[in-house]
Amino acid sequence: MNRLTIFLFFFTLSTMAQQVQDTLGKVKTSEEVANTKIIIGRPKNALKHYPLFIVDGKKYKTKKPEEDIKIANEDIENVVVFLPPEAKKRFDRRAKYGVVYMISKEGFQKAKEIASEIGKRRLNKKERQYREIWEVYQFNLAELSKLSDPSNQFDPTEERNSSEKTKN
Repeated sequence: MNRLTIFLFFFTLSTMAQQVQDTLGKVKTSEEVANTKIIIGRPKNALKHYPLFIVDGKKYKTKKPEEDIKIANEDIENVVVFLPPEAKKRFDRRAKYGVVYMISKEGFQKAKEIASEIGKRRLNKKERQYREIWEVYQFNLAELSKLSDPSNQFDPTEERNSSEKTKN
């Protein structure tokens, strides 16, 4: 009986090790990830209205963003999604269905350089485009900081009565 228990223990351990090894074999290498394409997909006719896509300040009003927008996955620094109310305020009525704003690594670097020049001199058209990229990036940071601020987080275990709510 003792040998049977030991055998079952090692057999189970061996089986678990094989499962872990099989799982690790499925993990993509960094080279495979670099060759991955971004596919913006959805079921056919799922959307009647499409968001405005903006890449480094260039606007794409398209129903086929995966075909019209050429940017490599590894070239993207940041993606900011604006829901319709905020998008309309920032980007006019063309953005009434929202905005997907992509910032490339190159665009981000240029925007950082231009950010130091804002207010010091008059910016040309291209520089204003990079200023917009910087502003979008800063907006995203501000929104993320609101999410991480403990005072903005809801605590479901905290009980508050109506008199406390009216005081705040």
